[in-house]
Amino acid sequence: MESYSNRNSGVESFDIGGDYIKVKFKNTQKKIYIYSYEQAGALIM
Repeated sequence: MESYSNRNSGVESFDIGGDYIKVKFKNTQKKIYIYSYEQAGALIM
């Protein structure tokens, strides 16, 4: 995962794949959400 530097967004880090983006939000402990064409915001971890 790559750190995200916009402090006002609430995003801590992200990973962009061919057909998805994984997002770790600040203050969500170890939870990671995946967004894709098939499903938006599914909790994966």
